[in-house]
Amino acid sequence: PRSTRKGSDMHVASATTRLVSARATPHASRLRLDAPAVRASPCRGTARPTRRGPLSDSAPDVTRTMASGVPSGGLETHPPLDPPPPSSPEDVAAVRAYVQSSPLFPQLGLHPASTTDAAAETWAHLAETLCAFLRLDPNDLAPAAAARVYKYYVPAYLWCVGRLEKHRHEKRANERPNAKTRPLCVALTAPQGCGKTTLVAALEFLFEKNGVAAASASIDDFYLTGAEQDKLSLADPGNALLKYRGNAGTHDVQLAVNTLRSLRSINDDDFATKTSAERNADALPTTETKKKTAENHVATLTVSVPRYDKTLRGGRGDRAARELWPEITAPLDIVLLEGWMLGFAPVADDSLAFAAHPDLPAVNAALRDDAYGDLHALLDDWIVVRVRDTRWVRSWRLEAEQQARSEGRPTLTDAEVGDFVNRFLPAYDLYAGAMYRRGPWRGGTDLTRDSVPCDEGSVFVVEVDATRNVVGGREESRLGESPR
Repeated sequence: PRSTRKGSDMHVASATTRLVSARATPHASRLRLDAPAVRASPCRGTARPTRRGPLSDSAPDVTRTMASGVPSGGLETHPPLDPPPPSSPEDVAAVRAYVQSSPLFPQLGLHPASTTDAAAETWAHLAETLCAFLRLDPNDLAPAAAARVYKYYVPAYLWCVGRLEKHRHEKRANERPNAKTRPLCVALTAPQGCGKTTLVAALEFLFEKNGVAAASASIDDFYLTGAEQDKLSLADPGNALLKYRGNAGTHDVQLAVNTLRSLRSINDDDFATKTSAERNADALPTTETKKKTAENHVATLTVSVPRYDKTLRGGRGDRAARELWPEITAPLDIVLLEGWMLGFAPVADDSLAFAAHPDLPAVNAALRDDAYGDLHALLDDWIVVRVRDTRWVRSWRLEAEQQARSEGRPTLTDAEVGDFVNRFLPAYDLYAGAMYRRGPWRGGTDLTRDSVPCDEGSVFVVEVDATRNVVGGREESRLGESPR
């Protein structure tokens, strides 16, 4: 979208603004879907294009227009009888009923009866855009695919948009006039293999199509280099949980913290002029570029985001070459950080860790004493994908490796996959249940809290079953129940 300055504000003629405006006939104005198809599950080892978009404060205010519902003041119950999937996005009434039947819909804070036709048309456009991204025929969706698009990805996107708008309003109220709002940082925590990478890629695609500048990373991108991991393994040869990448203690956490801090500050007018020490430039590669405008020269900071290639070293992985790291340039609206162990809080008593697994105390100490708390403190909002049985990770991870193998990529053998996953299960057993009960860790030293943050709207809960279908949200997820 093109931006034009009017006074001190930036106004954007975006696809979002067009598609949510009232129309006399359904689908009178659509997002363009003739762009090249995008892989749903990009390899982390390949560079992603720089995300460019409108200024942070200039991206369209889309919460009301996209949802077009009246905030209910509380969580409404979704319709008791699930309607059939829409036969086509053209059937706006069916789209409305099907999206509202999602167990995730109550977390949007919208009253089903107040949803307008314009809102339902918006949902239909989002679903059609997602189908283009996922290479699905929107007029011939299998039931599982329809549920994934309409009941999972569309509500998750609408929740992100609502949180982004709330973030903007709060920052504008508290910041100096004309200050640019920093990006919203959203964490996605989910067990390995349940589709978090695809969800993040789908959200990025929707943001890009709707004029919102987004960037993403994974906690996996900040694993130690292969050489550093080998050194760690040799330093504690008896610890099976630190032998390979995965658990707390196998990340360059300070690199993650510095990267996220730079992304959070990327919109600041004075950030490009800060000293190297202030930017921690010795740990984080950044560059300054000059963009020539009609008025003057404007300094712009570009942040290089690390990537990790799991196919290197025979499937054991290594950090990707620096020239493959994507460069993110201001302005930036939202940052998505995903990871299997994000939100895990260390236990206060190492004896609890030892009881779960004799090698867990070292992992718990790293989670407690390294910079993981600093990283968690930088995250604003959370999407928590929970499961009833973490042992499902075995079959999901094996499925992913077999798929990569069928594509000719270097992978672990089936036996190696089983051994690899077994090194994660003790952490799931110790930390996941506590996160489901209390909410994700926000950093700090209070490791005994028993309640979620006061802003419950900052946590979007998704529960999936063994087939990765959505079966519950916050109200159905039994937050006091630990996974097996």
